[in-house]
Amino acid sequence: MQGSVCLDIGTYDGMTAFSLAARGAARVDATCQFDLKRFRIARALGGWPQVAYYPKTDLDLIHAQFPAASYDLLVMSAMLHHLLSPLEGLIEARRLLKPGAWLLVEVVVRDGHGAEVQLNTALPDPVYGHPTIWIPSPAAFDAMLRFAGLEPHSQTRLIGTRRARETNYDRITVLARAVNADTITGRTPGLQELHRKVKQIGRHPLAPDMPTDAVHAELRCTTPPGQSVLNPWFEQPSDPLQPAWTDPDPRRATFVRVADNADFARLVGRHPDGAFTPEDLRHLPSRYPGQAMPEGMRWGLKQLGQLHVLDHVRDLGLVQVLEAGPGFNLYFPNHLPTWCRYTGLDDGGFYDEQLIADADAHRGGGRRVRGLLGQAGHGLAPESFDACVSVSVLEHVPDTAMAAVCRDMFALLRPGGWALHSIDLPPAQMDGRGQRWLQALQAAGFVVEADAINTDPARTAAPFTEPLSIVTTFYGGYRPSIWGDTGIKGTSSPLTLLVAMRKPQVQR
Repeated sequence: MQGSVCLDIGTYDGMTAFSLAARGAARVDATCQFDLKRFRIARALGGWPQVAYYPKTDLDLIHAQFPAASYDLLVMSAMLHHLLSPLEGLIEARRLLKPGAWLLVEVVVRDGHGAEVQLNTALPDPVYGHPTIWIPSPAAFDAMLRFAGLEPHSQTRLIGTRRARETNYDRITVLARAVNADTITGRTPGLQELHRKVKQIGRHPLAPDMPTDAVHAELRCTTPPGQSVLNPWFEQPSDPLQPAWTDPDPRRATFVRVADNADFARLVGRHPDGAFTPEDLRHLPSRYPGQAMPEGMRWGLKQLGQLHVLDHVRDLGLVQVLEAGPGFNLYFPNHLPTWCRYTGLDDGGFYDEQLIADADAHRGGGRRVRGLLGQAGHGLAPESFDACVSVSVLEHVPDTAMAAVCRDMFALLRPGGWALHSIDLPPAQMDGRGQRWLQALQAAGFVVEADAINTDPARTAAPFTEPLSIVTTFYGGYRPSIWGDTGIKGTSSPLTLLVAMRKPQVQR
């Protein structure tokens, strides 16, 4: 960074521009569509005369006033999604960079496997922030960079911020380099033809060839290539001006409570996009031999527990996920976000070995480890998981083993990790066993918000009393039921206790 010339487009309050100056940049030009007094005050107090401020400067002014091939590093942070034409912004960035110089760009993305760009205003759940106009998928943004003549070097996905701020989208930061078009990797035949035949689109030269006598950027990159994830809950990136992050409240968003209809409706509403797909139903006979599910019987307590876990994993950006007692349940290895690393911990003997082998053949990823929580021999390393989860499992643990299970779970989790479980119990047992599980988890060191504890179904306004859509009895077939079926007595229907407890960041 020492001696480099940088441009910060969309600097806003100047954190990036001042950080570049603090790292040794010789000059930082900072543009903004606003004129913020706090930027000028911070610049004066920080003593950064090498930072030049260009307020009320849009893309048209940048194109007219800033010369081509002038910068070693160009930063676009949290602004590309505000442009009418984000591709035009990337082409302009390529024009401003020296040969071999770097673009550091942060972009809002939506999940998607194809190269698609969506109009935010047409989405049923538009992303927060105005004016947010275009939202690309990661693949589409990667293709846009190559279109503009920028070779992606590395990509970092910011996860774990949905619970605090951004509830329905993620951000990625890409480091890309200005190179000749014919050296860009991964170009489609169509893009190769366009780069060969089209030299300018409107006022914009498209990936112009770099003169052999051009002054190349001197800034060297030490970032390893490839993709990575960054989770501020678990990782602490350093910046010369950013105060160190501390976890002010380890109990935030924790609870232990009997599920009710509101939990069910909320979780289903948050995961409408393939949380349970038609494929899940069609594959039930092969994945669950001897069982069947009538048409329409899609939801039950097990599915509620799975959505409870998935909700936390997505919102908190949990990467290393340990499922205790998966049996032949394939939901998590097949539905977790792509950034997750899945491990299933289970012992042999509870299910037929061939049944488990058939399930593993359909598993989408991850690994299965033999063993049980609370017992020696599973070989899992301490503090190696961000979440320990289970769905309709812990009710099978005898009271005498609760303490050992909770201690083992606590030891396997990293500081700040989460215990996420659903425990199915009849109403008559819910309060007593629920309290015992709560006490065992707290004794192991987990924390929970004091006013978010309810293990007594009598204190729940509208308990979720639907029995399992399939009550699995391997010798007696199955018993179907419909949500709210009055023919099934409440005394025989289990409730679910949803658990979200946290291991503190700092052990006392």
